[in-house]
Amino acid sequence: MSFASRRIPPSKSQVLRVLLPSCEATLVTPFSQTLRAQEAEARSRHLAAAGGVLCVGLLLGWLGWFFFSELTLKAVSASARLEASIEPYPVVAQASGRISASRVVVGATVEAGQVLVELDTQMLDLEITEARVRRDSLAAQIDAGRQELSVAKSALEQARFAATATRGAAEARATAAAAAASFAEGEVPRMRKLRVAGSVSQTQLERAKSKAATLRALATAESRESERAKWAEGRGLSDRAAAVAVRESALVGMEGALEESKVILERLALDRERHVIQAPIAGRLGEVDPPSPGAQLRAGERVAVVVPAGHLKLIADFPPEVAVGRIRPGQQASMRLHGFPWLQYGVLRAEVTGVASEIRKGLLRVELSIDGPQTSGIPLIHGLPGDVEIELEQISPASLTLRVAGRRAASGTAQGAE
Repeated sequence: MSFASRRIPPSKSQVLRVLLPSCEATLVTPFSQTLRAQEAEARSRHLAAAGGVLCVGLLLGWLGWFFFSELTLKAVSASARLEASIEPYPVVAQASGRISASRVVVGATVEAGQVLVELDTQMLDLEITEARVRRDSLAAQIDAGRQELSVAKSALEQARFAATATRGAAEARATAAAAAASFAEGEVPRMRKLRVAGSVSQTQLERAKSKAATLRALATAESRESERAKWAEGRGLSDRAAAVAVRESALVGMEGALEESKVILERLALDRERHVIQAPIAGRLGEVDPPSPGAQLRAGERVAVVVPAGHLKLIADFPPEVAVGRIRPGQQASMRLHGFPWLQYGVLRAEVTGVASEIRKGLLRVELSIDGPQTSGIPLIHGLPGDVEIELEQISPASLTLRVAGRRAASGTAQGAE
């Protein structure tokens, strides 16, 4: 037999290899499904445990946040605006009249004393001219009157000197005449004694008597002349003094009229100034009621409002239930301006500087100062409106929840009592 045709019987290993694939096909499939089920179950248990741990962690974190974190409690204003630190100054007409010129332009910058509106002053100018002419005329008359008074006083002094000299001369002559008469009268008794003694003749005695009588008559005449001189002196001086007094009185009257004319002129000048409306302070014309030339303006009518240059402050109005007792100076605040989105321009940082003590029109007024220079790019001008938020306190969510619950309970109790 050849080797090729000889058959070799199969070994046991070969037989097992032929039989095992069929057994493997019947045993491997159910076992792998069991393993996968067990693995899935283990994964689900792990996921459940992880979810539980995560929930517990989230709960603990929330509880920690609820009890231990702090929230910023803020009060929001009902209205707010920017205002100048110095109150705006209204410009009103001080007199009535027709407008001749107007330079009122909203937003214009003005200086103190700058002319804004001019009223017609033709009649006032005529009255002022008349008052000036009267003043100048009275001044000239007073100068002339003072010169005349000076001359009259000088003449009075000279008249007094002359009268004194004349009176002195008359008194001297009267005294001399009286002395001569007394001497002559003293000679008569002596001549009588000599006549008795025969030393003188009767003619000499008569001549002595005649001389004594003549000298006595002359002394009497001189005495009366002296009295007349005194009377003439008094009369002449009285007339001159009266003339001086008249001139002085006239001068006083003219000086009084001059002062009156000056007062009238000052009043007219003041009235004319009132017809020229000027800016009382430097600043910017914020609100205007532009008058047109030719229109009639009444006294007390507002023309414009001058907003002074300087620092700005915030004025905010808050509901009383939010602000009373809770807003205090020193608290930080922020303002969002209307017309300037805060995401683009940001907010204005401020600080509370004052809180009103009284409620007006149902709101509480709060004043704030702007903190330092702002970099928001917003043009800060008087009158810009916005909303103000003030940081009241730091509070935990748990305390806030209890506070809200307490308020609701109190409100419910009050409603139940009603």
